[in-house]
Amino acid sequence: MAVIDKPPIDERTLTAEVAQAWGLDGVELVFLPIGLDGQAWAYRINIAVRTAS
Repeated sequence: MAVIDKPPIDERTLTAEVAQAWGLDGVELVFLPIGLDGQAWAYRINIAVRTAS
């Protein structure tokens, strides 16, 4: 199995686009080096969760 490296993209721009497209606040992307295709990258999206006071 080949090692999957991070793609050569601007992750800040990707994070901003995801946040805007989905209407999310506090978005953090985490690269996941998983899968069978070295050109099919995966990210986990973490978001800030607001709790009621």
